[in-house]
Amino acid sequence: MAKLMAWSNGKTYASVRRLEKSKRVHIEKMERDDRSVLVVRPYDWHEFFTQEELREMSRPEFMDEVEAIVKVKE
Repeated sequence: MAKLMAWSNGKTYASVRRLEKSKRVHIEKMERDDRSVLVVRPYDWHEFFTQEELREMSRPEFMDEVEAIVKVKE
């Protein structure tokens, strides 16, 4: 990633750690070619919601309710 961005390793690492702290990415340690590397992955969209919110959004009428709210605000 540092090479892609043309940044130093330290600047890249600090930026990725800030993203992890703000819950925007996951950082996983892995072994590659006998070296320890960090793999950076974004959170999946469903990880931003509670189980209750996900259940509510899965109801068939949920999008109708959202559409009605958006129309009122226009």
